[in-house]
Parts: sequence; C-alpha cells; structure tokens
Amino acid sequence: MPKTLTPYDWYASLLRSESPLFSDLDSRIPEDNLWQSGKENGVLVLTGHKLIGTETLKLLPATYRERLHKYTLNAAATELGREHELQRALSLFTDVGIPYLLMKGTPLAYTHYPQPYLRSRCDTDILLENNVDAEKAFKLLEAHGYQRPNAVSGEFISHEFCCHKTDKLGIDHTIDIHWKLNNAQRFARTCNFTELAASSIQITELGEKVRALGPAHALLLACMHRIAHKRDGMENRLIWLYDIHLLTERFSNEQWNQFITQTTAKEMCGICLDGIQQTVMTFNTRIPDNVTSQLKEGANHEKFSPEIGKSRLRMEISNLRALPGWKERAGFIKESFFPDANYMMAKYKTEKKHLLPYLYLKRAIAGIYKILR
Repeated sequence: MPKTLTPYDWYASLLRSESPLFSDLDSRIPEDNLWQSGKENGVLVLTGHKLIGTETLKLLPATYRERLHKYTLNAAATELGREHELQRALSLFTDVGIPYLLMKGTPLAYTHYPQPYLRSRCDTDILLENNVDAEKAFKLLEAHGYQRPNAVSGEFISHEFCCHKTDKLGIDHTIDIHWKLNNAQRFARTCNFTELAASSIQITELGEKVRALGPAHALLLACMHRIAHKRDGMENRLIWLYDIHLLTERFSNEQWNQFITQTTAKEMCGICLDGIQQTVMTFNTRIPDNVTSQLKEGANHEKFSPEIGKSRLRMEISNLRALPGWKERAGFIKESFFPDANYMMAKYKTEKKHLLPYLYLKRAIAGIYKILR
C-alpha cells in the first residue's frame, strides 16, 4: 500500500477492507482534517464498524478513537428515534391510502447495510404519485408537528419539498416529499410511479406495507443522483459510491439484464456507466464484462453526457430541451427567475411588496452569474 494517503483514499481503503494505518496518511494532514473528510463523505460510522478488531484501530490516536466511539453511539441512538418517527409518519400515509415508495439512502440502510445507522443520512426521501398526493401528505405531517421551510415551487422548477420537525429529545427529522424521480427536467420523467411501483420491494422493518424502489431502479437513481453534484465536486462522495458498490455486488444476471434494458431505453447508459466505473475504481467492484460493454455501446448513441453536469449552463440548456414545447420552456424560465412573490418576500425577510421588482432583479442577476461562472 502506498504511503502518504489522502484522507479520502484512507477511508476508501478501509471500505475495501484493507488495513491502512494512521501512519499511511500524509503527516502534514491534521487529525481534524481526517475527521472532517470522513464526515463529509458520510462514512465515519461505517468505517468505524469496519475498524472493529483491527490493528488499524489500535494504532489510531486515542483522541480520534474516543471521538469516533461517541459519534457512533450518538448515531445509533439517533437512528432508533428516527426509525420510530418514520414508522409513524409512513403509517399516516398508509392509513389514508396514499401510495408511496421510499428511495435513496433510507431503504438501502435496511436492505444493504449490516445495521441502518451505518448508512449515514440527514433525511428520508419519499416518492408519491403526484403533487396532489404530496400536498395531502404534507397536511398529515403538518398535523404531527412538521413544518415546510420556504422554498421555490412551481410546475417545472421543483418536484419536491422538505418537511422538518425536532422532537422532544432534540432529534431532527426531515422528510423530503417527491412526486417525480428527480428535480432536473432531463431526468424528471425517466420513470413514472406505476413503473417504479411494479418492481418495488418491501421494507418490513418500517411496516408491513412499506415499499421502496427495486434494485435496478435504485441503481439507476444512485447513478443519476451523482450528476447533480458534479458542479460542486461531490459526485464521488464515498457513501454514494458505496451504495452503488453494495447494490451491484448483489445483482443477479436477471437484474443486470433488467438494468441494461431500462438504461438503454431511457438513454441513461452514459450516466450509469460513469457512476459504475467510478465505483469500480474506488472499491474494486466486480462488474460483468458484458454489462460494461453494453453500457459503453449505449452511451455512444446518447446525446446527454455525464460531463454536462459539470456546467450549470449546459445542464439548464439540457433541462430546457427536455421539455416538450416552447410553452413549457417559457414556464420553466419564468419560474426560475420569477418565483412566487410570497417566496421572495419570505426569502429576503420583508413585507414591503414595492421591493419585489428590485428583489426579482437581484435574483435574476445572481442566477445568471451562477449559470455563466
């Protein structure tokens, strides 16, 4: 194993079940930087679990070991509180007949990790069939103490909203309600609810009727999710790549065939190839040769490249092109630059409506700057 590992590489090595030592790190890296890297990559508790009984753990600084021990205990205790609250929230939807599917980190925590608390996450993502059901769901959550932070809304600019509460024990609970698979227009219509529900799986730990995306769709979403983070350089966050690693390690030939069929039909081969190849580089993940070759072949015929995600301008152009007509494109532009007046006044903490033209101009200038930089 090479010396002078970066914190990122050190944690990746632990997740590969190797035995990197603290001394393998660049000696100029402060201990706090190592800790912060593990936290930003969402793998502190997971790598702590991997360290149990290893020589690496014994040779870590005592301060790091103690800090990790306390952090892990807190994560496990918090998970218990969040699980109980989530079970209650989901039962609200079930009782009134609102269909839903769990997606992203929470279901994977139960299906692919030794214990749910080992899969760090700050929220639970729930997909509903449409925005009407989403509003019904919020009313149910609101009656049980959840609040909805101020956020942009509209037919085109957003397909989700956040619900948050802090319980009596001080535990934060955040539920993200979605009615499309992704906020980006390029991906929003990739799969509809009926299609996703048809191949969904049961998560019995959270309730008899609780279901989540099936493996093929979960992998598609995991790869898709990375693209939105290419602009901020976080697309290779270790916990997201490890999700892909764990998903693919369990795939049967039938599931691979299903995955290839859907990614080809939806022109998502390039995006999925990008995520899978990065996972292979990071964790030595075993992927069948025919899968890689078929994804490469499919990617050659697609207009969208994963590299587009690095440019906000190119991504926004892609979103506009994904809309069916000029009416919808005009609506997207309007919602982007001129969101609801109530949102603007709340965002800028004012009740003076005569300031709205100035606030819209300020938003437009800031938005154009973000797109062009």
